[in-house]
Amino acid sequence: MGSDDDDDKAMGTVDLWMCFALSAVPRQRSRVHSLLAKKIGDGTLTAAAVAAAVAGYAGPLEALFEALLALAQDMLSSARLGAIVAHAQVSLAP
Repeated sequence: MGSDDDDDKAMGTVDLWMCFALSAVPRQRSRVHSLLAKKIGDGTLTAAAVAAAVAGYAGPLEALFEALLALAQDMLSSARLGAIVAHAQVSLAP
């Protein structure tokens, strides 16, 4: 165990883009939501990782905008995620 294990579990840009694409499929959105909530809760998904995955990619992500918006709304309105963020003391500010 150690930082190498944590690095293996951390979500990278490609992982996030796959989640973004899968969230466009209505039957998969709840699974993506659960996965992201789990990753936020255990600290393997950070605001910096999300920022790095979307910053500068407006063009390619435009096709997924509706799905990303719906996913973001689901995540922000989730009482479960709110509790996870509060417990993990995750800062959403840059």
